[in-house]
Amino acid sequence: MTRYADSNKKGILEDKIEAMGGRIYRVHRKRENYLKNINDIDKIIKNGNYDIVHSHLDELSTFYLLSAKKYNVPVRICHSHLAGTDRGKGVEILCKLLKPIMRYVTTDKFACGIDAGIALWGETEVKTGQVHIMTNAIDTIRFRFNIETRKLKRDELNINESTLVLGSVGRLSYQKNSDFIIDIFNDYHKMNCDSMLLLVGVGDLIDEVNRKIDKYNLHNFVKLIGSRDDVNELLMAMDIFLLPSRFEGLPIVLVEAQCSGLPCLVSDSVTKEIKLSEKVKYISLEEDSTAWASYINDNQIFDERNTAYNRVVNDGYDICSASKNLENYYRYILGIKR
Repeated sequence: MTRYADSNKKGILEDKIEAMGGRIYRVHRKRENYLKNINDIDKIIKNGNYDIVHSHLDELSTFYLLSAKKYNVPVRICHSHLAGTDRGKGVEILCKLLKPIMRYVTTDKFACGIDAGIALWGETEVKTGQVHIMTNAIDTIRFRFNIETRKLKRDELNINESTLVLGSVGRLSYQKNSDFIIDIFNDYHKMNCDSMLLLVGVGDLIDEVNRKIDKYNLHNFVKLIGSRDDVNELLMAMDIFLLPSRFEGLPIVLVEAQCSGLPCLVSDSVTKEIKLSEKVKYISLEEDSTAWASYINDNQIFDERNTAYNRVVNDGYDICSASKNLENYYRYILGIKR
């Protein structure tokens, strides 16, 4: 496992990983010094004597899989997680240049879903079975709706039970369209003054989000609570989930929201593969924030939330079965390539 090189910060899973025999490696942030980041990971791969290097950075996996090939790692997996390509002109140019090298150093092609697979590997390779679809999975038991947890979490956040809570979980970023969420809530709050917005996450767009909160005078109605390790409980405290992303692969948070039984309003750039129930509604990003707010106001359906759990499990998104499938793949492919 690798993480940012900050000795004052500890990942929420570090203790659990170390207790299971895993090792924690700290590397430089890519955004601060990409070359040092690449060099750090190169050293880890060189000294690790690994059988598999599994990278989740799309075309940017090239740098790390090059190291894996250099040190004779037999299985080198590049895993696609994005179905869109609106990552900025500079990144797009770099990714286009890296793609032929990425294909050369990759031994096994992965994707989190059909759309993400096509985006990175092409439709032909997906349809002919050359891309292994590895579904993003969750600990479904943790996200199963519980009414008592909802009440406790709302009490903790000082939210009345009568208040309708819109929420979103993810980086405050261009990709997630985080500032547009503030626009949507501002328009909806005019329709229902007993409403609140709960934003979970941190990111580069925090200043723009705060600017819009100031602009609309929403300080008493928007809770920015940063990065949290109780997302499952926070989802239970919400009533509607928003995901107006500009591009996605197969967003795991949408699986979590559906497991919690939340009605979900998402952009039409999000893959239809992730729609596990009729509670997911797609709206075009060409529609303005008022249209999104009006849909929320006109379609508030709050039915039984407990039954959603079964649908998510049956559709193969439970972490226990998914992790076993990945383990079986690792064992099988190593048996071939060793």
